[in-house]
This record gives sequence, structure tokens and C-alpha cells, in this order.
Amino acid sequence: MARNTLGRSAAGLAATFSTTGRVGLTIAELLVEERVHFEATGTRLVDRATGGSSWMLGSRDKEGDVLYAAWNANPERLRIGADPETDRFPALGARDGFLIEIA
Repeated sequence: MARNTLGRSAAGLAATFSTTGRVGLTIAELLVEERVHFEATGTRLVDRATGGSSWMLGSRDKEGDVLYAAWNANPERLRIGADPETDRFPALGARDGFLIEIA
């Protein structure tokens, strides 16, 4: 996660991402990235203990709030929640999504 995204609102990050041609990560993409990263390193990408909570800018709930995710250590599980896009939290940032070309 880029350090310059920490503490910023989802709305502000989405605007910044769109001007630089980046897309926000979805929950599905996070699950793929988490598994690949964990199998390779034994560590989590979005570990709450290390300040790794992340907005999922590409995922919204039915009310339109932006989803966020973080691993909790005890019990070990992925916590997924949602907050309004204008909220901001010091340890919450964003990861880029990715595009896969299908031939």
C-alpha cells in the first residue's frame, strides 16, 4: 500500500487514482493478492497490527459506502466493513487494482 494514501478519504483517493490512470482494488482482487503474497512470504498485505487496513475503492455495499479490509490476528480472519466515502482514518489507505488482459 502506498504510504501517501494513509489517512485519506476514499473519495479523495478515487479522484487521485482516476487522474493517474489507476483503479481501486476490489474485494475479489484483494483475496487473490493476499493468497499469493501469503504463500510467498507468510505475511499479510493488509494486516491491522501493522497499519495495513485498505479501502477497496472498487467495491461498494448496497448503500453506496466503500468497503475496507484488514486482517485481524485474534481470531485470524479478514475483517471487511464499509464506511461513507468521505470518512478517513489514520491507518486506512488504498491499494491499486489490476487489469489482466485476456487473449
